[in-house]
Amino acid sequence: MNLDLQAQCDAIVEQFYEEFLELRQDVNSTVKQVAQLWEPNFSDPTTMHGMLHCTSVRGLLLLTRVGGPCNPDEDPPPGVLHTRYGQGMSVVLLDGYGMRIRVRKAPAEFLPEQGERLVIKPAKAQRAKAQALREKTAAESAAEGPEQPTLSPEMDKLPRTAAGEYEWFVLWTLSMDGLQVPEVFLAAVKDIDSPSEVVILASTPLPRKARPTVVVDTSDDDFEEYRHKQGDTGTGSAPA
Repeated sequence: MNLDLQAQCDAIVEQFYEEFLELRQDVNSTVKQVAQLWEPNFSDPTTMHGMLHCTSVRGLLLLTRVGGPCNPDEDPPPGVLHTRYGQGMSVVLLDGYGMRIRVRKAPAEFLPEQGERLVIKPAKAQRAKAQALREKTAAESAAEGPEQPTLSPEMDKLPRTAAGEYEWFVLWTLSMDGLQVPEVFLAAVKDIDSPSEVVILASTPLPRKARPTVVVDTSDDDFEEYRHKQGDTGTGSAPA
């Protein structure tokens, strides 16, 4: 199992929770827009060639998230995930620290031109074991005492694209009717364009819901403790 890589994959999604939530929503809506756009020519979106469908999704996704036909020259500010045009009109996410994530349809297990392809996925137990590893590491770090703060503590620990080993992708799947997106997930992938075998080393689903709102009690009642004591003894009267 790739526990370290899985832990890092989980950490990236946690670091950019809100950005990934928005991306998931954008991918879902874009797939529906593509079906509507091509409906005069393809009443059944499943009859559309995969290359045409994926190119259409990428184009509309870039239009939605970037808003223009060119790639801005300025780099994104560090620690914020931004969408950019990549080579060949690909969708690229940059974090300002050097991490690069491409957005693509998940690799299919059958290619019309070449036939079956083996897509190896992480073991189901990998995420649970990686979470246990992260908790253990956090506990050990806490026991060692506080460290010097950095600009982005989480990002210092995150992996970058390793040429020849794996690349980061946000992958999405398409339902049988071609109208829904069942899964959108961050993945570390090896040989994604291989016609024979693709290996997904680690994956983490993108969030579906906003983070729960934490309600903080800001009341400042000097008599609260006194009232509890009076209630416990059953004597005395409440303060005026």
